[in-house]
Amino acid sequence: MVSHHLNYLLQRRRERSLGIILLFVLMTFFSLAGVVLAIYFVPNPSLLFGRPEIGAPSTSVVVATLEDTEFTLPETIVAKIDKPILGNATRIDLRLPWPFDRQQLNIVHALPTDLQNWVLITLEPRLGRTGLEERMAPIYSVYLDPAESEEAGLVLRKFKADSPYTDSELLMAPTGEVIRCDKIPSVLGPIICERLWPLSNGVMARVRFSRQRLAEWKDMDETAQILLKEFTR
Repeated sequence: MVSHHLNYLLQRRRERSLGIILLFVLMTFFSLAGVVLAIYFVPNPSLLFGRPEIGAPSTSVVVATLEDTEFTLPETIVAKIDKPILGNATRIDLRLPWPFDRQQLNIVHALPTDLQNWVLITLEPRLGRTGLEERMAPIYSVYLDPAESEEAGLVLRKFKADSPYTDSELLMAPTGEVIRCDKIPSVLGPIICERLWPLSNGVMARVRFSRQRLAEWKDMDETAQILLKEFTR
């Protein structure tokens, strides 16, 4: 009887010890899993561990690969990166306050709350798509109204009422660039215009801005192209 009792006590102690070890292992596993998920699903994982104060220099970068291109991006302008647990990014969203100083990428500025003061750059898989200029003759020309007008120094072309593009308008620069603008405000707030051009064989760049800043489109577009070229070196 005494021997049985001692064996029972030893067995219970072993069970308690195993239970404590198992509990510790589970806590460690879930803690590590949380960190891993945060790294993959939080656009800027370093934000979890603090961010420089407003106006303070920041040299932190975010490295992401999208299709055939690797980007080294200043953390200060990264808005969101869509990335599965395994594999490369599927979409990268950048956000530039406007006006923008290209020489101060490493400075964390106060972030404007009005979307009219933003330039949004989205990088997506190209999937064979072309820029707006390449779509003019084979696609858009069929649906455009022949009448022309002018806005912000650009030629404004509207689509026919029975076309599939009645919610948009096209504006053409003297140098051949094409800008597409919505006709009604977006869910983001202001009416949005965009430039669309291939960055590489695999990546398409979409540059969006408020229609109220249409006169500044050239500076915004060139800024986006210069920065993206720097980020892919």
